[in-house]
Amino acid sequence: MKRIVFALGILFIFFSTFGFGQERISKAKELLQQEKAREAISLLRGIPSNDIQYREALPLLGKAYFMIGQLDSAEMRAREFYGLNEKNVDAIVLLSQVLLAQNKIPETYSILKKGLKVHKKNVHLLVQLGWTHLKADSTNEAIVAFSLAKEFNPKLVEAYVGLGEAYQRLQADAIAILNYEEAIGLDSTRFDLKYTLAKLYQKERRYNEAAKMYIEVIQQSSDKVKASLDLGKLYYAAKQYRNAATVLANYVKVYPKDDEIWPLFAESVENAKQFELGLAVADSILMTHPNLPRAVKLAAKCHSALKHSTKALEFYQTLGSLQPLDAEDYKYLGRAYADLKKDSLALSNFEKSYALDSTQIDLYPDLGAVHMRRKAWAKASRFFEKKFLADSTAISAYINYALCQEQLSNWEASRKALVQALQMAPQYIPGHYHLAYTYQRMDSVQNAKKEYETVIQLVDTARVKYKNELYDAYRYLAIVALSDKNWSSALEFITKALQLKPNEVEMVLWKAQTLHALNRKEEARREYERVLKLDPKNEDAERGLKILDLY
Repeated sequence: MKRIVFALGILFIFFSTFGFGQERISKAKELLQQEKAREAISLLRGIPSNDIQYREALPLLGKAYFMIGQLDSAEMRAREFYGLNEKNVDAIVLLSQVLLAQNKIPETYSILKKGLKVHKKNVHLLVQLGWTHLKADSTNEAIVAFSLAKEFNPKLVEAYVGLGEAYQRLQADAIAILNYEEAIGLDSTRFDLKYTLAKLYQKERRYNEAAKMYIEVIQQSSDKVKASLDLGKLYYAAKQYRNAATVLANYVKVYPKDDEIWPLFAESVENAKQFELGLAVADSILMTHPNLPRAVKLAAKCHSALKHSTKALEFYQTLGSLQPLDAEDYKYLGRAYADLKKDSLALSNFEKSYALDSTQIDLYPDLGAVHMRRKAWAKASRFFEKKFLADSTAISAYINYALCQEQLSNWEASRKALVQALQMAPQYIPGHYHLAYTYQRMDSVQNAKKEYETVIQLVDTARVKYKNELYDAYRYLAIVALSDKNWSSALEFITKALQLKPNEVEMVLWKAQTLHALNRKEEARREYERVLKLDPKNEDAERGLKILDLY
């Protein structure tokens, strides 16, 4: 009886120990799946070599040491595991991986070829052989090995990954992309492959696909920084500045002293006119780095661009105490003064900016505008001319140049500039209006008439906004009709003009005279009397009434 009890006790201890060891093995596997290799090692290292669980612990220990780069320890466990059964595929794969990581290529080949003699179609051994070929710079042989693995198991992700890497080395990026796409199709959780694919898309200038893939990586990966930076750089390279500024904003808030990324962010903010975002980032940085020049500079620029002009002056004063102002600083400082209607100070700062960098195309309109407000028409026109010579699509520069030339009575120069602007913006009402006026001053009646008619046609739905231009158009067309003694047309244009400005003495008088010419005497009398109510001493109206009294 005592012997039976003793035997049962031994069995109890055995199964208890077995159960405890099995629990550690299961926990270690979970840790390795979570990439917590060091915790797995701590758990497994306590299993003695004479323990029944030691055989199962060996490959896990080998893999854990391999993951943390302790290759000597990994090799020792892998060899021990391989020594238990040299035909074990898992043992062959683990040992070959560890040996390959140490560039022990001949021995790796030896072990794999020995294993493939026994397991000729084993896809895992073929994949490992492919990676060994790549390590040995035998790319074509690698493609053969990976292709065989894919043929034997079309759903084996690592076969496609290996082919992707091999074709990349051959610079056959289009084929590499196809293989990575297949791999991700089989396992959409592999954000490392998505990152590789994103880089390839970017290299092939497939920017939209690259951006989509980077976004997926950011969403999946716990380390979002690298993918976010690459996505931001991609958007910047593709000149999608709004997206670049948005993606890079969080990074520069945390790393405001990064000399590579900060210029990309600052330029993206300006090019996309994302000044509210730029200001928010600058304010966030200044809370922890109150005197960081680049943050003060960004805040000053954004305040200026957002018309927070007084605030911009304060930040530029602070910036000036930290470092000398540059061409861009003086430009935005000038714009702040211009917004505050301090033209002398605006001009002074614009000129400082221009002296430091005369190639700033966007500065030309600023200089032109401030000279224009000071009625320095010749100087203003020179800067507007510089602008459209540097940028032939700058419609406003052509228009403002033409207005300056109008003031200088250079009608032909004005005409040429307006014609050029209207070729690019045929619906631009002020352009047609000023061209009509220019033709009028050039005594080109038919051309002026045509342009005024265009103004009337275009104004249609914006009568209130362009009331003055529309009035002038009807006035000129009335003059032309009166000159031609086309009384009916003249009356039509005069009536439409008076609908816009009913108490304009000149136009009421013209209506009276036109009605008089049409022999509509009573209507003419009423209009003459109306003129005298508006202008009691109007001699033309008094003369008209006297003539009517003769009948």
